[in-house]
Amino acid sequence: SDVCSSDLNLDEECRIMDPKDCDIEDLDDIRLQICYAHMDLTQYKSARAVIESLISGAPDNAIFVRVLSDIFAQCNLLFDAEVTLTVYLKKYPNTLLLLISLGDVYTKAGKYDLAIETYEKILALDPSHELPYIMMSKIYLKKNMYSSKAEYLARALETANKQISISSDAENVFQRGNTYLDIGDM
Repeated sequence: SDVCSSDLNLDEECRIMDPKDCDIEDLDDIRLQICYAHMDLTQYKSARAVIESLISGAPDNAIFVRVLSDIFAQCNLLFDAEVTLTVYLKKYPNTLLLLISLGDVYTKAGKYDLAIETYEKILALDPSHELPYIMMSKIYLKKNMYSSKAEYLARALETANKQISISSDAENVFQRGNTYLDIGDM
């Protein structure tokens, strides 16, 4: 039985909808939201059944694969989470979303060297991503490597500040664009 049982039958709620009213992507999104609801209720077996049905219809969908690995990780089935992610990553080795999840699974499993290697791969693919720096700093803290922790936190802060600066610049451009539109409407 599920970790947490409830009278709420989300699958029955889903069947009330008429599939002719939705296209396949809408139905998949609804089913994904039902999976998340099961996860929120800690009904992991039900969540797994929903996500596995989604994966059977779209085996190359990285989001679905990530959700399945998250379910395994929530149930402390770290080996299953690792296998799920590595199988997909053999086919699509540069999928950042799944690399992040794999690094997290390695960290949770105490496989710190593999986690660091995974986070470094993410940074090689996208150096503007601050999360790997943060995660590596947490690993270095667990390994009592305080200078490395400080170094990676500084890198995370520097990367985040660049992103804030870029976002701020984009907002300024957007605001100027709106101002020009307002002037043009006069």
